[in-house]
Amino acid sequence: GVYDSIWGQSAIVRWEDGLAAVSLEQREGKDALGKLKKTGKNVFRRVREDDEEQLGEEFVFDLATDGTVTRYKQHSNWSRRVR
Repeated sequence: GVYDSIWGQSAIVRWEDGLAAVSLEQREGKDALGKLKKTGKNVFRRVREDDEEQLGEEFVFDLATDGTVTRYKQHSNWSRRVR
């Protein structure tokens, strides 16, 4: 889905065996994409490029009762799903 935050828009997409966060604000391809690895129920962590064993920040997804993702939290800030 596509999400709005204080930093602009981003998209969360399926990627390999997990998800990826894609900044829709950055123009540089590899810098705009961050792979995410599932670490818990509705919780993913960013896979660091410099050390894949050491994971980065959490992405915590908030789901509606029907299982639809409504928003996610990163760095203590919520990004609201817009489509």
